[in-house]
Amino acid sequence: MSKFNTKTTEKPKTFFEKKWVAIGLIILVSAIIYSSSLNAPFIFDDEAKIVNNPDIKEIKNIKTKLIYPQGEHKTFERNDPSRPVTYLTFTLNYYFGKLNIIGYHLVNIFLHVCVSILIFFLTRKIIVYTYGKCTNIFPFFVALFFASHPINTIVVSYVFNRSGELAAFFYILSLLLFTKTFEKGKKFYVFSLLCFILGIFSKQDAITLPAILLIFDYIFLSNFELAKVIKKKYYHLSYWVIIVIFLLFRYFYLGTIGDADAGGTLFWNHYTYFVIQPYVILRYLKFLFIPKGLCFDHYLNPAESIFEFKIMISVLFVLLILVATWLFYRRKTNISKIFLFSILWFFITISPTSSFFPTTTAMAENRLYLPGYGFYFIIVSVYFLIFRVNPDRQLELSGISTHKRLLNSFLIFLLGVHIIVLCIATVKRNRLYQNPALLWEEVISMYPSNYRATQNASNLYNELGNSLRGRGEYIRAVQEYQKALELKPDSAEIHYNLGLAYYEQRIFDRAIQEFKRTIEINPNHSEAHNNLGTLYFNRGEYDNTFQEYQKAVKINPDYAQAHNNLGILYYYQKEYRKALQEFQIVLMLKPYDQDAKDKIEDLKKRFLDNK
Repeated sequence: MSKFNTKTTEKPKTFFEKKWVAIGLIILVSAIIYSSSLNAPFIFDDEAKIVNNPDIKEIKNIKTKLIYPQGEHKTFERNDPSRPVTYLTFTLNYYFGKLNIIGYHLVNIFLHVCVSILIFFLTRKIIVYTYGKCTNIFPFFVALFFASHPINTIVVSYVFNRSGELAAFFYILSLLLFTKTFEKGKKFYVFSLLCFILGIFSKQDAITLPAILLIFDYIFLSNFELAKVIKKKYYHLSYWVIIVIFLLFRYFYLGTIGDADAGGTLFWNHYTYFVIQPYVILRYLKFLFIPKGLCFDHYLNPAESIFEFKIMISVLFVLLILVATWLFYRRKTNISKIFLFSILWFFITISPTSSFFPTTTAMAENRLYLPGYGFYFIIVSVYFLIFRVNPDRQLELSGISTHKRLLNSFLIFLLGVHIIVLCIATVKRNRLYQNPALLWEEVISMYPSNYRATQNASNLYNELGNSLRGRGEYIRAVQEYQKALELKPDSAEIHYNLGLAYYEQRIFDRAIQEFKRTIEINPNHSEAHNNLGTLYFNRGEYDNTFQEYQKAVKINPDYAQAHNNLGILYYYQKEYRKALQEFQIVLMLKPYDQDAKDKIEDLKKRFLDNK
């Protein structure tokens, strides 16, 4: 087997040409732009899959908790058995740091840095196979685009999406080890297969790797000579065998081929999902090119017809890309190889979620984590093409003509500005993860009919109101409850909490209004009946008070506070035996309630013993 020379014969002449400098800057940039997310709280699926997941909280019997038939004890608040590698990392996170959020974010950031570095080495390897040599500047910028693009915040800053990072890490590492097999020997082949297995058990999207290996081999290792690829058929076959075994395992043991946690698809069937995907791909490419309109939870409705304007335009755009792909294949020049591979990389790696197999969500930004690499490769290539610099060339700034030096300087400047803009966008995007309510507000502003976003944002405002009320900040609490009610006007719980905030500010008329509204929505809200009764009692409306307390104890016979209040009402009405009965019920429900004991003793001594 021929060996490829991965060392350039040209002496590096710029600071960035040094490999350790390039890797160091990739690490530094990633650390800086994601440092602001270290204290971001658990959000959305983090709550079920990490905070409330009992499986990760005990390392004992870990095997049975990582992989088990999905039909057994099916609940969302468990490990996803189709992704045991991911949940093993969550288990280790909990073992060493419990629910300290910083530890979870540090692991995510570390993985993102590792994937970015692998992107650097993969790009370098591709340039070597294409041009015979490579400097570090081109792969450095490709890796920086990957590290800094704000589209990746939903993977790096959202702990639950760690599966995408792990899958990408093992995916690229497996590809690199596959190439090493034909450079250094067969020992790397076994490790490549192992990484592939770890990848598909991190996230099933890694299943596309065998197709990428074939494409990579055909374009770069075999230089479009199919006969050379066929000679390596047994090397490729093992990956496809693993896929077959993996799918059989999922079907017969886990009970499903698709996402084990996916549940129902709500809007989508095979046809509607497939029809919307050209539009989704167009949106994806727009996000990568101009990262505007990003949001945590995109909400698309099925297209009414394939002849909708947005669908037809999208189909036409995708067809143009496919035509360009064919032209790149026909030309077979060095730069054509890069464009061909990059386009195929994007479409192959996006295919598990952008085909005719429906998932719960038609479009999600986290799905671009691995496919985005193809786009970044093309963007940097276009920059170099515009300035007529081959990807394998150094960007000399001395010993060349003034014109060439200015062009090289301007190329570095433009690439640097582009990276800085992406970094700023990423930092701004990470700020949203500090306040999940703002994250959901953004979703609602883009997709007002997104029920999931409305529910989550409203719940977060309600929880914030509760926190403020607990600290005595009643005015701010009222503001948060009102925000929550704008999103969920028929929430009995939020109206009730708003009533409490008004009550604690002694704004009794508004409190009565909110408790009444609570009862209109939920007539069985015993706490609202009890509090409304107390407000009536303070106003001397004893008949209304009696009715509300009676309703409260009828709805919830074990509601000690309502029984106590009813006892006080009987006491004021001089119905001492009934008062005694209520206080005795309180004592039965709360045996250590000293106040109830004192009231019972007082009633017996002062009134009942004299009769």
